[in-house]
Amino acid sequence: MKVSKRTKTWIVAAVCTFCLGFGSSQATITDTVNYLPATVVLSDEVTYVNDGGLWPTLRNDGVARADSAVKGEDANVTVNRALAIVQTKEGYGLLDSKGAYVVQPAYKTVNSANRGHELVFSNPKDKDKGVGVKLDAPMIKRQGYASDLYFPFKDESTKRYGFKNVNDQIVIAPKYKDVVVSFSEDRAFVKTEKGQIVGIDGTGSELFTVAADYVSPYNDGLAQIERQASGFNLFGGFGGLAIGGIFGGGDSGLGIGIGVGHGHGGYLGWGDYDDGFYGFGGVAVARDKVKRGYIDRDGRTVVDSKLDYVYPMMPFGTIIENDNQLAVVDKKGNFLIPFGDYTFEGINLSDSYIALKNKYTEKRGVLNYLTNKNVLPFIYDGIDFMNDSYIVATAADGKHVYKMEPTRKEMFSLSRGAKHTFYGSEGFAWVTGDSLLGDGFTGYKIIDKDGKVVFEAKDIKIQAVSNFADEFSAVKVGGKWGIMNVEGQWLVEPIYKDIQFIVPTGENIMIFR
Repeated sequence: MKVSKRTKTWIVAAVCTFCLGFGSSQATITDTVNYLPATVVLSDEVTYVNDGGLWPTLRNDGVARADSAVKGEDANVTVNRALAIVQTKEGYGLLDSKGAYVVQPAYKTVNSANRGHELVFSNPKDKDKGVGVKLDAPMIKRQGYASDLYFPFKDESTKRYGFKNVNDQIVIAPKYKDVVVSFSEDRAFVKTEKGQIVGIDGTGSELFTVAADYVSPYNDGLAQIERQASGFNLFGGFGGLAIGGIFGGGDSGLGIGIGVGHGHGGYLGWGDYDDGFYGFGGVAVARDKVKRGYIDRDGRTVVDSKLDYVYPMMPFGTIIENDNQLAVVDKKGNFLIPFGDYTFEGINLSDSYIALKNKYTEKRGVLNYLTNKNVLPFIYDGIDFMNDSYIVATAADGKHVYKMEPTRKEMFSLSRGAKHTFYGSEGFAWVTGDSLLGDGFTGYKIIDKDGKVVFEAKDIKIQAVSNFADEFSAVKVGGKWGIMNVEGQWLVEPIYKDIQFIVPTGENIMIFR
């Protein structure tokens, strides 16, 4: 993966490796929501705020303030942006980056529409129109097919399924028992009279049969397949991924209005942000007991679901385990790291780093998963990532924070029991449980990339915090959530049941805190 100066750092954290050395207890990560569920809306069903004008969502188009010269932008210009979905007892609403309401919190559901370029707030049982917010977000560049506009329908006389176009014309005759997955990348999956799952193209030609119990839509040439097996679950989506997350304990707080969307269905991808977005940094995936594999558009097996474990597909490829050994493969199934005696610990997409544990020595190290070169030796008790080539290595004497690029340099140290978030695009992170930085205060504090303490929450009884979304973090006090900036100042006081920052990915809308 290309990593430019516009380094990536939003946050995707995982169930079992978030912000902690492995010698200490594990944090509780409860927010497993990843994408807003998608919906299809007609223009007369929604009233758009701002007369349908576009709302920016990412500061400097995702460029860190210090790096804004890369695009010739003025880092001092403050653009009001759609920032976060908030929840009160009245319902869901939307806040902007000035702390004002774009949408008042009065709606029971929130969905994404138009490939993640709109937010739609609605009360399904009411006859009133929903409220829409159009977002200024990138559109993923992809090859278009006529079948992109095909929709399944059921012939009530034959009880069989086919496809129509947007003009309500039948383009594929109703002859299938079921439509398993509608069209994506000119491929759909249908169930035949014999009960087989078959891949078809936009002409209705049957291309291949799939031996699976669940199939996802195609994304970037691959479809995830899942099989039922003893000891495994059938998720049909992003099992084992926790997007966002908090430390200090926490609760989801998510009501029925925000559900788990499947995104791209088994593909952990960021759309147009792959190369150069100051976005998704530390990613760790847990074994989720999903018996998954991947096939290409011709039905050929790229990653076999018969392997012991296959992790969700990421932009570079994925991690596989078999016969108690671990390997890393690319999106064509070629080995990037051959099978070895490792246990998976965590992964960072922005820096091409994977943390592994040597099964024999029980020590952790870091490899570059694109080159199979050693980044940190296997001598540590724990490895965490902080983004922008920052690695936290836990040893007997504490946590050593290294910046690996352009050359390895120890930036500062943390107490062995300290917890931290990832660095946000403005270069700040939360730390708690540390006595080495600042004046020894061990509560919640904000640090910069040199380890300098810029804020200490000595007068605020913080219960939990999120990673920084640009210059903002969700902070929980007294059982309620508010939003704080990197200087420790409240954008909005803690009055909300829940807060979820929004991140358009080019195809849908990711949410996290």
